[in-house]
Amino acid sequence: MTTRNKHGWARRERAWTYGIFATLAVAPVFFACGPKADPGAGYPTATVPTGPTAPPPATQPTPWGTPTPTAPPPPPTAPTAAPTSPGMGDALDWAITQAAVTQAPGFQKEGDRFTATVENGKSASTTFQMVQGKCYKVIVVGMPPSLTQLQAKLMAPPFYTMAIETANSTPLPTLANAPMALLGKGAKGTCPSTAIPMIPLPNNPLSSYRVDVTAKTGAGQIAVQVYSKASN
Repeated sequence: MTTRNKHGWARRERAWTYGIFATLAVAPVFFACGPKADPGAGYPTATVPTGPTAPPPATQPTPWGTPTPTAPPPPPTAPTAAPTSPGMGDALDWAITQAAVTQAPGFQKEGDRFTATVENGKSASTTFQMVQGKCYKVIVVGMPPSLTQLQAKLMAPPFYTMAIETANSTPLPTLANAPMALLGKGAKGTCPSTAIPMIPLPNNPLSSYRVDVTAKTGAGQIAVQVYSKASN
């Protein structure tokens, strides 16, 4: 190779080398200045509300087992006036009171009134305590017009197999001739014997006497009231 050719070849190598270096130097600048990718591309965009929304009102939970409140009951009605005409029970009580004025003067009521309904030929019974130091009368009244005649017996304890006294009814004019029977005749009435002292025990069977009332004619309601007073 000649000296001229050597110098020409060397100039061409240097030119190629400078061209490569120039290309490498410009390439990063080109890529750096190119379009940049959007980092948020491909993801949904969140929507921001335009204003605050009021939360729903809070409710108080009902405790388990708490009863549901109910309306209070209505106030009681005022009692009505009693009827002027006496009912069946009032009539019997009134008849007994009227009979006691003439049949048991000076005596006081002993215990509550006994009331029952008896059929024709049937009987009803009640017991009461007789104590020493007192005398007794028993007034029995039937309700007319269904019951017109009755019979009363005072039975002795403890087996009530013996009648101390028997009384058949008589008409009571103060109550439409209602049948009335009286046990304990005379001013003193019936007084328990003092020959055998009685122990004053509650419901003592030896001092518990029985009154038997039998409907002799007709049927209906009967009432029995015991009266007593001191024996001295």
